Amino acid sequence: MTMCRTPSLLTLMALAVPVSASAEPTLELYIRDAEEVFQGDPKGTTVDAEGHVSLGPQLRSMVAGSGRPVLSLARGHGRYLLGTAGAGLRGVSEGPKPVDRSLFEAKDLVISAVAAQRDQVWFATGPSGAVFSME
Repeated sequence: MTMCRTPSLLTLMALAVPVSASAEPTLELYIRDAEEVFQGDPKGTTVDAEGHVSLGPQLRSMVAGSGRPVLSLARGHGRYLLGTAGAGLRGVSEGPKPVDRSLFEAKDLVISAVAAQRDQVWFATGPSGAVFSME
């Protein structure tokens, strides 16, 4: 015995009524040129890993710099300690008008690590691998 099922009138009416669908629009972030990429986030905004757009960080330059790469950074003695490649150990004072001064001259050394605790500062150099401390 074969049974043939016919759709009910209610099912046919439900299929005949159009159902509206909605979707979120695609959001795109445009970057005008490579300069925006190299400087970080587009000016004034930042986009996190989940795609949330918010105000970007306000950056300010503390000092002009020594013209040498800064490889390590620590804070101690009321200043920022910068380990550089070829410009030694630099100290940048805190405050509204920071001052950059040399704490340890080392034109032939790379200061790859800096640490500070209480009145002591330690820094590691390359290529020799020597570690120095100063008060």
